[in-house]
Amino acid sequence: MSGEVMLVKGLYTNGVVFSKNYPLTFLGTYEENSQVRIEIDQDGHRLYDDIHQVSNQGKLYAKTIKLKASYKEITVKVTTKNTTESFVGYVGEVYLGAGQSNMAYALKYDNHFDEILAQENLLKGIKCFSVADSLIENDVIKRPLEPLSDFIKHTTWIDSSNPSFSDFSGLLIMLGLLHQKIKEYPIGLIDVSVPGCSIEGFLPIETIENNPTIKSYLEENGFLKYPLSSINDYTTASGIYNEKIAPMQGFPMDQFLWYQGEHHVGTNREYDYYKEALKRLIESYRCLFQQQVPFILIYINQTYYPQDDNYSVSRINLAIQESQSIEEAIYAIPTYDVIPTWKNRQTNGIENPIHPTNKFYIAKRIHQVIHKILRPVLVSEVRILTHAIEITFDQDLKQEHEWIEGFTIAGDDSIYQPSEAKLINPNTIVLSSRFVDHPVYFTYAFQLDNHLFSLKSKKGMPLPILYRDKDLSKGHHYAYYGYEHFSHLDYFETAFDPLYGTPRIKPLLFLGELHHNRDLKIIKGKHHIQIHYQASAQRDYKERFGVSLDLSKTGFQLMFSSFRNIEFRVLFESKDEVTFLGLLFKDVRNQVWLVKPYSHNKIDNQDVYDLDLTKTSYADLTNHTTLLSKYNQIKHMELVFEARKHTVIELVSMIHHQ
Repeated sequence: MSGEVMLVKGLYTNGVVFSKNYPLTFLGTYEENSQVRIEIDQDGHRLYDDIHQVSNQGKLYAKTIKLKASYKEITVKVTTKNTTESFVGYVGEVYLGAGQSNMAYALKYDNHFDEILAQENLLKGIKCFSVADSLIENDVIKRPLEPLSDFIKHTTWIDSSNPSFSDFSGLLIMLGLLHQKIKEYPIGLIDVSVPGCSIEGFLPIETIENNPTIKSYLEENGFLKYPLSSINDYTTASGIYNEKIAPMQGFPMDQFLWYQGEHHVGTNREYDYYKEALKRLIESYRCLFQQQVPFILIYINQTYYPQDDNYSVSRINLAIQESQSIEEAIYAIPTYDVIPTWKNRQTNGIENPIHPTNKFYIAKRIHQVIHKILRPVLVSEVRILTHAIEITFDQDLKQEHEWIEGFTIAGDDSIYQPSEAKLINPNTIVLSSRFVDHPVYFTYAFQLDNHLFSLKSKKGMPLPILYRDKDLSKGHHYAYYGYEHFSHLDYFETAFDPLYGTPRIKPLLFLGELHHNRDLKIIKGKHHIQIHYQASAQRDYKERFGVSLDLSKTGFQLMFSSFRNIEFRVLFESKDEVTFLGLLFKDVRNQVWLVKPYSHNKIDNQDVYDLDLTKTSYADLTNHTTLLSKYNQIKHMELVFEARKHTVIELVSMIHHQ
């Protein structure tokens, strides 16, 4: 190679993969109105040799020939009167991955790392190209304020022989590996993801300026100020597009993968904004790349950011789901059905509960959708009956557990209650609840921790998140947190939010709405809350049920190094024996612990229980104990009771202290 490199820097280097479905395309910046000669050889044969004109703006956009996908190398030579550029590449498929840190999360941190590296022969066909952050001032990442025609920081294509291969996106490499198992040609993986980024960072400024919904939201929240340099940081509006997308504009892609949304979890306002922004991102990229590239939209995990009112992540996933259009090759990939893991021997203490280390199932699901092995499940018909809702899907379903969990229904008041759900034929479900006389709306998986929800297509695709209401902002939703069943007995729960007092003594006042669950009915007064349990069937055993406190409601998470003891007071009004088993905790790693009371006294007809938070047992009620300080960040805390037939429980007070 001699002279100055004029093709897009790094993109056209040894190892580049061109799409088999489009003419080999060359992008670059040259002298205005000059001519560029492009020669393509394979196996010693000249396949292409032609002259292309550079525009009067100095842009080269040259389409050449389509070639058959193969592991055979092609040699490309691009010359002008002053420069010569040459490199070796391949023809196969090209996937582009964009989004936040879960797209960027390195292969070396995944649970399957060793297993993947052992498949050397398959890895040889995977070529990786990562577009690096280029502008850093005083350790702050900046973005260019205008679209670039070249990458600022020189990078190259790499393969598994390169030491930095394990630092590349694990999700993309796993997807590439699955591709190699069924295809006999290379795959090129391009990663433009940015940890912590916003969707507006990927939007062209013209898209933002011309869309009132997007522009007003950004201006109202201070994310769009003029001049743009006043807020130029790693997630500034259009910045990622300017730096990482614009230089590749027109380079043919076969799949566009989008794994982003954690940045935007919030209220209904964020839902409206994100849905509109995602729609315009897809439209603008298809226009800019001049192709109807398929889009794969990946759900963010529903245990990442349990803030606000516990539906923030669900709203983003609903926006992702509602962006799906099978006819337009836009596919949404549910991920809620697998429990995330956060730590393995590769993480070396950097684990973070927003970065699952078990993403192979996501890669497999994407691969199956791309290659038509799996199809997203669609609702084909909804019938509103007198006391029930009947939903018909476009595929036969299977349930993996005895109970079908995850559906809620509501009447015209939009107050949702958990629903009984029955498969009346392979693709039709009937929903009903004794607490909703005339249901008209329903949801599915519209809450946190949905891994217990077991409905899938026969081939294994989970149902999508569903929300059928006239107005997202008016729904009063039931929160099911998905605690593991910790014995052979059925275990149910209901939810309310705590209010925290002074920092040294924290009374957990029972405010907010308690929601019904099958055999539970909640009566909320001005100064008390009562739980009414009435078994719907005769049982010869006691059934366990719970009332859960969402500790993430206000962003507060219990730190047990500061607080050790809990005093819990309750008034039992029952003809049946009822037992308080203790407090169930779920930590940020989705591990579940039980704290049993160490003392029980009667004071003024109230049952008073004392619990020591440093002494826990696993939730299977075995005798094994451990110090809770090892798991000191708690997401949910739950009061667990046991009763046989009928009981009324009045929650009196709960004090958490040192």
